[in-house]
Amino acid sequence: MTEDELAETSEVRLLLESGEFRRIREGLNTGLGEFAEAAGMTKGSLSRYERGLRRPRPGEAKRLARTLRRLLGATGE
Repeated sequence: MTEDELAETSEVRLLLESGEFRRIREGLNTGLGEFAEAAGMTKGSLSRYERGLRRPRPGEAKRLARTLRRLLGATGE
């Protein structure tokens, strides 16, 4: 994993732990299922990450970060 990828996964984990990830996702008017599908994971997995019941593995965190970045870019934020 590159330094950039490591930073990306760490940032996503911090967003999840603080509750910011969910707030951002909801601010984008993106439902749990829609975001999970775009990130290539199940709705249940994303829900567990957002509720702090599980931490995403590096590959999952990377997919979450890329999906979030793509959606933020699509809205111009």
